Amino acid sequence: MRVSVTSKTRRGTVTRILLNLCVSLMILLIVLYVAEQFANSPLGCRLANVFRYYLVLVSLFWNGIEAHNMYRMLVKVFDAGHQSHFVLKAAIVAWGL
Repeated sequence: MRVSVTSKTRRGTVTRILLNLCVSLMILLIVLYVAEQFANSPLGCRLANVFRYYLVLVSLFWNGIEAHNMYRMLVKVFDAGHQSHFVLKAAIVAWGL
């Protein structure tokens, strides 16, 4: 229990990736819940669908980024190349693409 609350654990790359994935899924669930109230108007329905598709794609990108990070950590063990600002670059790709 004590290990999970240390500052080093909270600042890790894995934690930041999983936090972004959880945030995207949480926003998706909120949009799914709120979109029901806008289903009566065509514009509201279209906007809700655009947000849903966007958030599903963001969640899939974060899953892919998590898979790439696991590949870097587990398979490329002997490669000493450190990628600087990995989470920032991943966030630009996932949230912006």
